Amino acid sequence: MAVKELFVSCETEAAMRQFYREIQLLSALEHKHIVGFIGACLDPEHPCIVLEFCMCSVLDVLQDETQDVSLSQILLTARDVAEGCIYLHGQEKPILHRDLKSGNILLTSTGSAKVRFSGLQEAFWWSWVVGGTGCLCCFARAILICCTPVA
Repeated sequence: MAVKELFVSCETEAAMRQFYREIQLLSALEHKHIVGFIGACLDPEHPCIVLEFCMCSVLDVLQDETQDVSLSQILLTARDVAEGCIYLHGQEKPILHRDLKSGNILLTSTGSAKVRFSGLQEAFWWSWVVGGTGCLCCFARAILICCTPVA
């Protein structure tokens, strides 16, 4: 298990709503290539989320000059991440990660890759894009073209 402690005060109603939304999102996701949600502590003085434990991130491996990474491991990691993203995009309300990078791809003890969310701000429901709200400056032009409503 890994415990994600929230250092932002959850004493305000808005902060608690954000915390509950993150729990709601994480608890609804269940896939072998998404870091698993185990539970949460809802105490406003000690809010935390309990997640599946992974050994390290891809960033850790890339920064460790003593590690040799084979082409087959790179391809397996890419496949695992793609499967996780396909799962996210295939939800009833499709989800875009928005911060997919080596630090947010974790590796298990068996070498399997899992996508993690560091915070709810990384999750972006696809309908927000199609509906015309949200931060569109973050998206590639091809995504914006695909999401443009047809009149």
